[in-house]
Amino acid sequence: MPMGLAQQFQAFTGLGGGRRVRPGLLLVWHAVIWTIWVSHNDLIFAGSLLREEPVVDKVKLLAWKWFRAKCPASSYSLHEWELQLVLCLTW
Repeated sequence: MPMGLAQQFQAFTGLGGGRRVRPGLLLVWHAVIWTIWVSHNDLIFAGSLLREEPVVDKVKLLAWKWFRAKCPASSYSLHEWELQLVLCLTW
């Protein structure tokens, strides 16, 4: 049975990593929800196809852009962000 949004949020933010990682996980959570929302609207209003891989790629890119905006001194590339997310979030 699918979890509700609140349960998913609690599961996502409870992934661990400590106090330094939690704000970053919240940033990623918001990127996931926003990307799903925009993709859903594209499906309904523009008749776009909804495929998993492009949506996941959009989440990664958006979360990285938001992270760079919040932490401009960070030097992590998108590639590093994708491979070692938790390490980047402890920066």
